[in-house]
Amino acid sequence: MSKKVSPKADVSTSVKFSIVPVILASSCCLTTPALGLLGITFYEPILFEYRWALRVLAILVILLSLAVYFRKHNIKTLDDYKKRFNEVWPTALQTILIAVFFYFFFLLYIIPPICSIQGILPCGL
Repeated sequence: MSKKVSPKADVSTSVKFSIVPVILASSCCLTTPALGLLGITFYEPILFEYRWALRVLAILVILLSLAVYFRKHNIKTLDDYKKRFNEVWPTALQTILIAVFFYFFFLLYIIPPICSIQGILPCGL
């Protein structure tokens, strides 16, 4: 019989799950400054048209990482999820809220200074 391990994640685990999707979701605005650092400049963000697709992809990455995390903690079926709902829900909600916070922080406070230093227009929300 397998030992039950509590899947309650601390903040550091949620931050680990959130970093890659945040960078993925904001990659529509990251490509122009990144290429600008390499000496290749564009007036408009390259992937700006695909920003909604990148955001959906980031949400899917968060959900997939949470599914893998819960699977490692012996929550493999829907019945397990229902039985341990009070342990699973706070972890999932915390991870999603941290990802949203980092996304807006990154998009509003990190990207614009980089773009202004390089003299290019940052993309909006």
